[in-house]
Order: sequence, then structure tokens, then C-alpha cells
Amino acid sequence: MSEKLPAKRRGRMNPYSEDEITRALMTLAFSRNATEAAELLKQQGEISPTPDTLKKWRDQHQARYIELVEKHRETIEKVLVVEQRELARAARDGAMEAVELERERIAAKDVKDAAGSARNLMTTAAIAIDKLMALEGRPSSVVKHLSGEQVLRELSQYGVKVIEGSATEIVDGE
Repeated sequence: MSEKLPAKRRGRMNPYSEDEITRALMTLAFSRNATEAAELLKQQGEISPTPDTLKKWRDQHQARYIELVEKHRETIEKVLVVEQRELARAARDGAMEAVELERERIAAKDVKDAAGSARNLMTTAAIAIDKLMALEGRPSSVVKHLSGEQVLRELSQYGVKVIEGSATEIVDGE
């Protein structure tokens, strides 16, 4: 094992200094996961803990890790927003490819469950429209609270005729 460590690290119980552990925890805080953080640290060439070591450090130095995350919360959240946008674009692209593939299958009459295809495509369309409306600040649904008179007035604008009169209830057996 000591052969794998740089000369300055051989013989130490923990081959990493507290500053190196802090730098590693910071990298972990900004990374998607421990594997990505380990790869970034390795590319930087100074230290190269394994993903398992990074997870262990996160647990062993929990207070320090939380402090780092809190201290850099705004920047971390900005990174997360960018990543969520990228994820949304990738998902959108995948959905568009899936819709196009399904349309090709329908055109080729190679669909085993046409109703399922229609349902899935309409669900996809409804979700996309709903999200588009939200992004544009437009309502995705309209709720009206109208009196009976207001409903009749609106219906009359569409040519619906109202018949004036009264009704008498007829009970069976009378």
C-alpha cells in the first residue's frame, strides 16, 4: 500500500492533511457525487482519494462539511439551477426523440398498443403545454365563479336559447 502513496505520504496513518481533506470536502460539495469529486481531485493532480474515502470523510467530518455547504450555499444553489436546466433540456430532447420514434412506429403501423401510444403522447403533450403556460406566466386552467344568471347570459352569447317557464314535479303513483 505504501508503494502507491507519494513519498511525502508514506508511513502516515492518514496520508492526507486537514487542509487536503477540507479541499476534498469542498470539491464533494460542488460535485454531483463522490465519484465525480474523486475524478476532479485526481485530474487536479494534488490528491486522489477514492469515492468511498470521500463519503467516509463527509460522514466523519460532518460539521465541517455542513459548514462548507452553508458557507457556499448560494454558489452551490446556482450550480444546481444550471444543472437542473441542463437536465430539463436533456429530458426534453429525450422526450422529443421518443415522441418522434412513436410517431414513426404509428406511421409504419408497428404499434402493439395504439390506445396506450395515444394516451402516452397526449399525456406528454398536456404536461408540456402545462409547463409552457407556467413558464410564460399564463394560467393553465381557468376557474370562474358565476351565478345562474351570469351563466345564462354567457350561454346566450353562443346562441343557446333560454326557455322561460315553470316545472311541475311528477311523482310516480299519483
